Amino acid sequence: MVGIVSAVVIVGVMIACGYALWWFRSARAKEAVCLARVLGVVDNLEMGLSVWNPEKLLVSCNERFRSFYPGTPLKIGMEFEDLVRFNARKSVVLIDSEKVDKWADDWINRFGQYFSETLRTPDDRWIDMRMIPLDNGETGFVYIDVTAHRSFVDTSLASSDMVRRHAKTVSVLKRGMGVGRREVSFHAAARKMLELVATCADLDAGTLYFVAANESQELVASGLWYLSEGEAPEALRLAIDGFGDDPDDEILRRALGTGKLGWVSNIIADPRLSESRRSAMVGVRGLCAVPIISGKHIVAVLEFFTFDQLILDSASEELIASICDQLSHVFEREQLLSS
Repeated sequence: MVGIVSAVVIVGVMIACGYALWWFRSARAKEAVCLARVLGVVDNLEMGLSVWNPEKLLVSCNERFRSFYPGTPLKIGMEFEDLVRFNARKSVVLIDSEKVDKWADDWINRFGQYFSETLRTPDDRWIDMRMIPLDNGETGFVYIDVTAHRSFVDTSLASSDMVRRHAKTVSVLKRGMGVGRREVSFHAAARKMLELVATCADLDAGTLYFVAANESQELVASGLWYLSEGEAPEALRLAIDGFGDDPDDEILRRALGTGKLGWVSNIIADPRLSESRRSAMVGVRGLCAVPIISGKHIVAVLEFFTFDQLILDSASEELIASICDQLSHVFEREQLLSS
């Protein structure tokens, strides 16, 4: 009887062990399948992913992460500090040469904390680098290529800036046309136009000359001025007014001869400006002359000044000329009402 019981027990134990072994092998197989699936997903991620243990040693990384280091093997167990300093010194990402050590120290000292930074690569991509602490004490280090997103943002900003500039241009033109449509005093309209043009084109000062109705077309200072910072220094205004009709000044004479806007980027180096006017313009760097035409005659010239170098593109030239042209309507209206 005892022998039978012993045999039954032995058979039972064997069956239990067999079942346990089968279950263990089945679990291991399922685990292997799950692990393979997880690794497959990780390797196919668009982001580069690496995992580092609390001792700052590399535990694992996917193929996308390795792709940021072509020709450089990333070995399991490498130190986080070595990777960070490699990034900076081998220009994996572009860091100011004077800030390389500080940049590397910042990343190393922040290990195990949430931290991110977006940097450009030598091949003109943008990489979002992120450090993420994990629940098990390990740390994830992630690279995400954000070039497409950044390009979209830059394009959107450029488009928005273009829309803003266009809206500003339309607004300025409407204001200029309003002056030309409503004003009956040429002097009052010119005062408003000097401020409007100077404000919209970032010009520092402006004045008005009348053109004498004679063959020499002498320029007569009106005494009307606009200065963005307040009143122009008396000496500067008197000097410019006194040399406004200098016959050797090609800028104003060209405006009178052609009826077209003319400008000088830097009066110090431009030979078209007479020495008399150049010496009178203390502190002035650039200038712009805009003729006002009524019928076939030039009746006035607006002259604007900048205290820094002046650069006008074709759109700015056209805008300034279009705004100033509204003064011709005011001049003709005033002449009609006074006759």
